[in-house]
Amino acid sequence: MPTLRFMKIFTSIAPRKLAPGEVDRQQLAVESWLKAGFEPVSLNCAEECEQLLAVFPQVEFRQVDRDARKEVGKPLIYIDDLLAAVASTDGPVSGIVNSDIIFRNQGDLPAELSRITAGGLVYGCRLDVEAVTDKQGKIYDIGFDFFFLDKQAASLYPSSKLCMGAPMWDYWMPLISSKLQRPTRFLRNIIAWHVIHEQAWSQQVNLRMLGELVRQSGMDFGTLARTDFEQLDERGISALREFAQYILPYLYQQSQMIEIRV
Repeated sequence: MPTLRFMKIFTSIAPRKLAPGEVDRQQLAVESWLKAGFEPVSLNCAEECEQLLAVFPQVEFRQVDRDARKEVGKPLIYIDDLLAAVASTDGPVSGIVNSDIIFRNQGDLPAELSRITAGGLVYGCRLDVEAVTDKQGKIYDIGFDFFFLDKQAASLYPSSKLCMGAPMWDYWMPLISSKLQRPTRFLRNIIAWHVIHEQAWSQQVNLRMLGELVRQSGMDFGTLARTDFEQLDERGISALREFAQYILPYLYQQSQMIEIRV
């Protein structure tokens, strides 16, 4: 079967990661997407587009007119805008993927992902490695870095201020898919590699983004919903711990576990 060249991956490449090691990681990611048969599209604010165009000539850059500086202090891209891009693309299925995720060429990945997405969402975990050439690493099993979804499903997500690059958006994707009763599938295969680097968010931002997820999901989170998500006090810390214990078992329970032919 020929590779499906129409499948786009939407991301947001970060100029703040233009130090040599970071550029190498993101270049390798983009190259792996192209090699696998994807078309990379990066959403960025105007000044970032100007910085990135010369560095990533293989990427289509789309300028957005808003970002999450108010919420998290950085010009991150709202998940709403990434979902809108998926909903408006020509292909039936597209990806939303963190910009430093490397796909190893495993057969016809776009065709296989298109097949298994089938009206809903497919997501999975990455393998953390020390170097891109490593064959073994550690599965990052407390979060998710890639999502492939049907364009109609993308149009149904409620609005939120969650954004790529900040906490909680990766839980939002399968959480809302399952709430919408769309087929929600967790991919057991390891298809995504990630070179380890330092990353950290303040607990205050974690709590703020948790509040956004709880409020905008429309789901019953019980006593968690009564937390003051702007106040990093004992109750706020407890809410983060409570959510961390709850979310992964819940998502896996709501998801169909699948594997693909690679």
